Amino acid sequence: MKRLYVFEILLILAILVVGCEIDPEPVQTVPDFSGTISEVILLDNQDAYGQILVENQVDDYIDKYILTINNDTQLYEKIGSDLQSVGFNFLEVGQQVETWFSGPIMESYPMQATASQVVIIE
Repeated sequence: MKRLYVFEILLILAILVVGCEIDPEPVQTVPDFSGTISEVILLDNQDAYGQILVENQVDDYIDKYILTINNDTQLYEKIGSDLQSVGFNFLEVGQQVETWFSGPIMESYPMQATASQVVIIE
């Protein structure tokens, strides 16, 4: 009888673990850089990825980044408090964005990095 209870408890725990949905949107609280898109650059005639030039006039030290958007970059539009997934072709000059970086940052001017996440804000 004890074995049956142990088995039932393990089965319930397994169902709970498998049934839990992990949020695919890794929203970080503080962006690495925020600013306005001033240029969108398509790479290799593809509309799935490319680069964006993001400028911020508030920060005197680092005011521009060229960010590479690749297949691993998560792109979102913030609508209220929700995030909606978008494609690279949704990015436009003039949009306000919050960005997070992955990997090394090239210390050139403008600074260059690969974006892990870009959120278009209202």
